[in-house]
Amino acid sequence: MPGTSSAQTVDGTPTFQMVSFKFIDYAGDRYTLTMPFDPSTTAAEIEAVKDVLQASSNASLWGVDVTANYDGAMLRSNAVNEPRESADDLIVIHYKNAATRSDFRASVPAPVAEFLVDGTETPDPAATVLTNLLAALATAIPTGFAPTTVRFSEHREVNETVLIG
Repeated sequence: MPGTSSAQTVDGTPTFQMVSFKFIDYAGDRYTLTMPFDPSTTAAEIEAVKDVLQASSNASLWGVDVTANYDGAMLRSNAVNEPRESADDLIVIHYKNAATRSDFRASVPAPVAEFLVDGTETPDPAATVLTNLLAALATAIPTGFAPTTVRFSEHREVNETVLIG
């Protein structure tokens, strides 16, 4: 049985926004300033902050990330004490985009046992929990990315990788 979520409902009204302003200086050194913003902050208000930051810096402000956060109560009691209860134990799904040669990894911390072949630390590519996760991610990730491998990683130790795509 998986743990219990206390995250707020993702309904367009976040509890707060995290805004990251990405800078690069003349030497190529990068810096990212990340700050929480009120959830009602508008795009125009974020743009005004961006303009003031750029006017205040010799570095080039080259990017802005805005993340809506739906945080609930962070309760250890909502987690389940099972064999893979550590947040350092991960199911890692590697996605690649052949056209752009870019990639990213999606991870599930403290995965439920159903991800793995019984008695092993090898992911089961036919596991319902994995196929459900892949289907949900397929609706949200950028076009062109496909899952290529899945692996279980225990406390940052890399284990066997299984082809899935």
